[in-house]
Amino acid sequence: MNILVAGGAGFIGSNLVDELLRRGFGVRVLDDLSSGKLDNLRHHIDEKGFEFLQGSIIDYPTVLRAVSGTDAVVDLAAKGNLAKSVEDPVSYHNVNTSGALYLLDACVRKGVKKFVFTSSGSVYSSEATGTIDESTPYDPASPYAATKVCAEIYCKNFRKVYGLRTVILRLFNVYGPRRENSSYMGAVTNFMLKIMKGEPVEVFGDGSDIRDYVYVGDVVKAIILSLEKDVSGEYNIGTGVGTSTNSLIQTIGKVVGVQPSIINKPKRQGDTPSRVADITKSVRELGYTPDYDLHSGLIKLKDYFSKAM
Repeated sequence: MNILVAGGAGFIGSNLVDELLRRGFGVRVLDDLSSGKLDNLRHHIDEKGFEFLQGSIIDYPTVLRAVSGTDAVVDLAAKGNLAKSVEDPVSYHNVNTSGALYLLDACVRKGVKKFVFTSSGSVYSSEATGTIDESTPYDPASPYAATKVCAEIYCKNFRKVYGLRTVILRLFNVYGPRRENSSYMGAVTNFMLKIMKGEPVEVFGDGSDIRDYVYVGDVVKAIILSLEKDVSGEYNIGTGVGTSTNSLIQTIGKVVGVQPSIINKPKRQGDTPSRVADITKSVRELGYTPDYDLHSGLIKLKDYFSKAM
């Protein structure tokens, strides 16, 4: 099977490329390197079955060329900073929504059978509390989340109108190796690097917000299951376990062996409210179960940083 990974030089994308090639898939990457890094893929450049195409998902002729000859497309190309999307909603819409639409249309025109779209747990209503399943209504709290909702609707529409098998994976808070190379490091990477350097960490709010932190290896696992299984629909990808920001920081401190110092700042507009993924549907239909709890995932990340520093 030949797979196009849009955004394949980025954090999740490059980890996915590693595993796809290890399993014998043919892989073509489309990435404009605006946030992804070629260094994430350099070890594959001369590898059989791998092809890199530098270009943007909002350049339609390039998208058509990239999609041609593939069996499935995974869309990981996105702007991902929720707070910055408040400042620049138009560019977020162009990449996250229009880019997804270009990929979907190219799939139909080129006869591609499956499209996997990586969405976000941030699409859900901020009024939803506790564990959130896929039936929870949309109510995006940021322009970033709104772009994901728009793209999801296009995925559903292309499934209905054109018969394209579309899978929507609503990723919760993803962390792991190479996120430090992306345009938005996320809380886990930011906290761990600062704690390892003995620097104070900044917390926006009082630290009581609950998040579902999922290791990148488990996200890669879910994407590959989505490619291999005869499924379409929407699926939450997380661990099903919530952790407060304060607890996350203390756990990182224990893993690193350093007592964290915390600076509290006002909460930012657009930040995702507390939420935890209900992964029941993903377990039942995809066969997805996370291999890493928070502690084991943080240990892998610490080991990765220790070798790199």
